[in-house]
Amino acid sequence: MVAAVPAPQRREPSKAFVTEFCVLLRTLRVDRGWTQKRLGEEVHLCHTVICRYESGDLIPNEKVVRDLDEALKADGSLTEAWDRLNDTPQARWVQRYFKFESRATAIRHCADFVPGVLQTREFAREVLRRGVEFYGGDLEEKVEYRMLRASLLLREGAPTFSAFVEEQALHVTFDDPDIMRGQLSHLLAMSEKPNIRIRVVPFDRKGMFVSVPCLTILTSPDGRDVVHLAGPLRDQYITKEQEVQEYIALCDHQRDQALTESESISLMRNLLEERYPCP
Repeated sequence: MVAAVPAPQRREPSKAFVTEFCVLLRTLRVDRGWTQKRLGEEVHLCHTVICRYESGDLIPNEKVVRDLDEALKADGSLTEAWDRLNDTPQARWVQRYFKFESRATAIRHCADFVPGVLQTREFAREVLRRGVEFYGGDLEEKVEYRMLRASLLLREGAPTFSAFVEEQALHVTFDDPDIMRGQLSHLLAMSEKPNIRIRVVPFDRKGMFVSVPCLTILTSPDGRDVVHLAGPLRDQYITKEQEVQEYIALCDHQRDQALTESESISLMRNLLEERYPCP
């Protein structure tokens, strides 16, 4: 009996460039006689991240690529391969996200964590610091980028921003209690802005969902909606009308489960006073 030959899988347009980058990285490492652990030590990353770079499961950012290039004495060949990898329609779309966000007239956000655009510098730095070992990159560059995005809500002609945040986002703990004290105070201050609405989904109102993904719906000046789903490894952008409407319905469900704005403010203020009273 002859086994059926599986149909060839469609390759993503950027897959060939991913393969080129991964093979080149592994070849350069092996040629130097280094293990993945040794290369990780050279660029201050754990060996599992190097493994994922070589398998294509994770793509490094520009700063990490430069570090890899220098450590492996690759004369810029890794950077050139990375440039080709990023010169694809998919990558250009991702890179345009900030531009799209900056032009949005309305933003709706559902998550179980404090939205990035509502984070204080201290909160953002501590959260991003925890991920640098895995994702790589420059911590302060990441913080500055997040602060740049946050400034969009305070400029003239800023978009309306509606956040439906699960209560667990208010219970993040740090060694320094001033970080969360400052974050809660900042949320209260931002909730007073006319274009910002913050509503909390309490623990007892999660409905049929265990947890809502980090979901953002951006509305452009022409009324078109784009859905952005943030994932631990890669983001996803959804533009198909039917799928967009499904995520809008999910966001509406989260909104219906949330406390009112005044109730949410009272909850945040009570939490601040009870857990983080001023010294």
